[in-house]
Amino acid sequence: MRKEFKIFILAMFLMGCAIVNKAQPTKKGDDIVLSPADESSPAKGQIKTFWKNIKKLEEMPKEKYNTMGSYVQAAQTAINNIKMKDKNYNTASLEAELKKWQGQHEKQQTVIVDQRHMLVETSGSLSRLFDRSNDKALKYRGNKPEEFEKCNKEIAEYKNDLAQFLAMEKDPRVMKDSASTIKSITIRYFSNLDEEIKGYEENLKFYTLVNSLKGYIQEITIHETYIDAARQVYPNNTTFANGYKKMKELTSKISKINLETFTKENKTRLLKEARMPAAITSDPAIEQEFKIAFGKLGFAGEKIIKVNLTKHDWLVNRNEWTSIIENRTRKAAVAVKKADGSCQIYVMEIGQQYLGGSSYGASETVRFSDYPILCENVK
Repeated sequence: MRKEFKIFILAMFLMGCAIVNKAQPTKKGDDIVLSPADESSPAKGQIKTFWKNIKKLEEMPKEKYNTMGSYVQAAQTAINNIKMKDKNYNTASLEAELKKWQGQHEKQQTVIVDQRHMLVETSGSLSRLFDRSNDKALKYRGNKPEEFEKCNKEIAEYKNDLAQFLAMEKDPRVMKDSASTIKSITIRYFSNLDEEIKGYEENLKFYTLVNSLKGYIQEITIHETYIDAARQVYPNNTTFANGYKKMKELTSKISKINLETFTKENKTRLLKEARMPAAITSDPAIEQEFKIAFGKLGFAGEKIIKVNLTKHDWLVNRNEWTSIIENRTRKAAVAVKKADGSCQIYVMEIGQQYLGGSSYGASETVRFSDYPILCENVK
């Protein structure tokens, strides 16, 4: 009986120790005041360190939660040290307290990862939408049917990407602090918009081939697509809203054009308006050089009827770095009559390679452009 009583007393003592171990310390200013039992533990320094880190976590404002990991780790290290320093110390209450903060830390880490992902995704999406140098940037592809189709497909994909961006959760920091992005968009798509729209309207008058006109309209559509995206991404930006309104007025007009009729009317009007560039000097020897160079182009059935020199003299071209003469060039307008009796103007530039001294090589065509003209207007 006496032996059983001793065992009972010992068990009660151990339970009391465990209960004492579970008692949280009191906080006095910046200091931690341990219970008498904890003060008597060989690990009292480590116990105090643990509760100091818990105190830091309790006092931490929510906006600083991204730094809580260091305190959680320090508290865990303190528990490990307590176990080594005092093998009889019951750390259950400390581990329960730490587990609460570990869970909080894991949640915060998830939030941080999500925020970083959102930041990267928002920034990356904005770059893909408005940076004309990336692989997904919209580009004019050419005048062939398959090239039109490819460009239209890319425009549709771009609009789908835009819709996904508008629907996704965006990082508010990126959207709020977007002055540099807005400035870049403004410079690229809006700074000269009035002049560009005027230029678009003027240039439309010079297209005489349907496919070429289609290609030019597609270029205008690409510009409108970017402007529309800017307006939707930044709905409070009045520059973007007004720019889109102006661009939409232009594309609405274009959509009503009958391309066949429009190009035929352009061709008729341009033919009537076409004039040969006037001669500003005359030199039979130089005119002969243009005739020789034109003959090398191999346009069969086209007979030269007039050459107008549009520059007084040769332009001598030197190497940018050494200043050594490389060649000389000269410009003229060459009128020809074709086999069908119609006339054509070739605006030509010929060049001669420098051979040394005062010598130059044979004349060759450097570049030319051409347009039809009524024969009676060749003067």
